[in-house]
Amino acid sequence: MPSGGPKDVTPPRMLHATPPSGVTRFTGDEFYIEFDEYVQVKDAENRIIVSPPMKKRPEYATKGHGVRVRIKDTLQPNTTYLFQFQEAIVDFNEGNPLPVLEYVLSTGDVVDSFSLSGRVEDAYTGGVWKEPVTVALYNRVSLADSTVAKEIPTYITRCDRQGLFHFHNVRDGAYYIVAFEDGDKDMRLGAEAAAWCDTMVFAEYVPPSDTAVDTILAVSAKPGIVLRISSNAKEKQRVKSANGMQRKGYAEVVTMLPMKKPVVKGLSSNIKWVANATMDTLKVWTLPPLDTLWVALFDSTGIDDTLKLRYNSNMASALNNKRGKDGNTASQVRFSATSQLAYFDSLRILFPNPMEPKLALDSIVEVTDLSDSSLHLARAVLSDKGLKALVEYKFVEGKKYACFLPPHVFTDIFGVENDSVTCKFEVTDESQYGHLNLAVSTGDIVTPFLIQLLDKKDDVVQQCVVKNVGLLAFPHLLPGSYRVRAIEDRNGNGQWDGGDYWSQRQPERTYLFEKRLEVRANWEFNEEYSIQ
Repeated sequence: MPSGGPKDVTPPRMLHATPPSGVTRFTGDEFYIEFDEYVQVKDAENRIIVSPPMKKRPEYATKGHGVRVRIKDTLQPNTTYLFQFQEAIVDFNEGNPLPVLEYVLSTGDVVDSFSLSGRVEDAYTGGVWKEPVTVALYNRVSLADSTVAKEIPTYITRCDRQGLFHFHNVRDGAYYIVAFEDGDKDMRLGAEAAAWCDTMVFAEYVPPSDTAVDTILAVSAKPGIVLRISSNAKEKQRVKSANGMQRKGYAEVVTMLPMKKPVVKGLSSNIKWVANATMDTLKVWTLPPLDTLWVALFDSTGIDDTLKLRYNSNMASALNNKRGKDGNTASQVRFSATSQLAYFDSLRILFPNPMEPKLALDSIVEVTDLSDSSLHLARAVLSDKGLKALVEYKFVEGKKYACFLPPHVFTDIFGVENDSVTCKFEVTDESQYGHLNLAVSTGDIVTPFLIQLLDKKDDVVQQCVVKNVGLLAFPHLLPGSYRVRAIEDRNGNGQWDGGDYWSQRQPERTYLFEKRLEVRANWEFNEEYSIQ
């Protein structure tokens, strides 16, 4: 059978518009754009932008080889309107999108010819923000809360997939600029992520093009404005999650922000509790194990709550299925090593509940050297309020071991004894790792810096703090590709902080070392990084 010819991969081509784009003294309520083939309008709500914004959205309909746009709102006098079609026009058969098409009309005697371009980037990573971003211009004298929260912007556009934005056909003048996630499509800033410029920005004149106005596509230009977007810090400290007990006698309470010195009291029974390393999660146990627990929680960061925690059978069932266990906490005791133990690390025993020793622990863990089957006994020392036990044994690099913890050694706070548990692992060798010495200078910037070493997935591997000048050591690095990120830690809290539009606090600035560092096994090398 005939193949039908090659597949159509060409997007529709605009032929002309009625009235033509760039028309002045426009008094009608519709215009028509014709293409060289049948087309469809796809996802008009998200892919067609009208600037200045209209309270009533225009109506888009296909007719013949074109699209008819019917204006439902009242147009303002002496105003230039720009219709941006961002991949909204696709051909009828194959769905090939026309990347960007612009149509301009003016209700006055002239078409405004000023422009603004820029880029929105993730304030932390420097990359493209993960969600769609709306960029707005305001011609108000100041950016009070009520302006961005209650009023529609003077002009509006959206970032493309590279984070670039372009305002075309705006009126000459100075504007405040704000970028934000607009998930509810109301063109107003709420609690969404935001970025803004502290000073006003000025539109630049763009001379008319020799190309016919009604065939011009949006032209990418080198961005002149860089906006750094981050989640707004409008959220105050509160209990984020306290949905119920994961098992009888045990619950977790998660807070929105880290706590400082939490005070936890059981109002219906005796309790034990432990805060995690980041101080935003509390593990709480009841004595004896109950179905319901009343807890009073206080912290100086702004928490003063009474919580009622109930046993959630659905949650418990889901967790037990995930673990592949029957819910018996005695069977959930495990060693920290699975197949490998880093030569610089220690072997630990991990417990689901706080434990207390039932027997003398001087020689309780059986360690078998698999190279000669020799058996040794090691001490286990409880730590972290009974949730861990350190195995005190000097493991030799490159050797393989088997470890065994006999049953009935520990008893948890509910009186449940541990089951036996075993593990086999090989201790890594120092020659498997590389070592980086990084000389850092921050020039005239006196703010403390967090220096982070990132792996190829941009996950933080190690982190150090430096002021002005410092020689940092990053040991025990697996072979691979790494990058360095520096963070201005303005408040000295040891972590990156995003911005807060409502208090006009910009996010802490980050710097990414352009050079990629290749770490090799059994190799030590030096690198210099000057933050500019």
